[in-house]
Amino acid sequence: MSPVQLVAHRGDPVAHVENTLQAIAHAAAEGREVVEGDLRLSAEGEPILLHDSTLERLWECTASPAELSVSALEAREPAEHGTCANDHGFERGVPTLERALDAVGDAVLLLDFPGESDGAEQEIARVSASRIRAMASGEGGRSDERRAAAARAEFTGGVTAMRAVREVLPTARLRMTYPLDGVPDPALVEELEPYSWNPHFGGCSPTTVSAARALGLRTTCWTVDDAEPARALAAMGVEAVTSTRAGDLLRVLNQHAEVRGACAQIAWDEGAMC
Repeated sequence: MSPVQLVAHRGDPVAHVENTLQAIAHAAAEGREVVEGDLRLSAEGEPILLHDSTLERLWECTASPAELSVSALEAREPAEHGTCANDHGFERGVPTLERALDAVGDAVLLLDFPGESDGAEQEIARVSASRIRAMASGEGGRSDERRAAAARAEFTGGVTAMRAVREVLPTARLRMTYPLDGVPDPALVEELEPYSWNPHFGGCSPTTVSAARALGLRTTCWTVDDAEPARALAAMGVEAVTSTRAGDLLRVLNQHAEVRGACAQIAWDEGAMC
């Protein structure tokens, strides 16, 4: 059975508040070599990590991120601090994309965009891809570590967001979410050139995985927190699953020898072996 990559969903949202520098750094320190985070824009139009359209659920604030400055977002205190007291040397608050790249270390930061009815994800994706491009090129004298982290970054989301990323960053590595109920349209695959199809795990089956492979795509999926579906997905050829409990799930699967401990990150190059 092929090894499956486990992607840390919003960092480690059990040990820390999701999408924070602590959550990202903790997931990377635990050996998760791909860490997913959600992006929105601050009042200045700066990409920041936040899943929801407001700060109410986690940050006790009813404002949207677009109503708050970066300094105000970074100064927020979460409603709960998580289960781990170790802050990994990072301050609390809603972080910027730039700071998230610092926290991810040698791991890959997988950037996700909200699917909004007003099409806001297009602008979020465009701005975020522009920031990644600038940081990867070393613009502004950024550190070697941040530049390397930006160069490794990947993107996932729906068609609107992926089009915006591809226009700004032609070399971007894309995990295309759409569609959720079947394999991607060959015309979209040709247009966007994703390297994987990334649906909800419920859309994965031997048939859809084989159909995606016939289009030249790996299959990656979200969000799996239990061992049984993860084992089934690995058996049908799914190459990566996003998990809120990636560390726990990896340990359970390792007991059954379906995920090899040395392969938390799949080597995506053709012919690579663990």
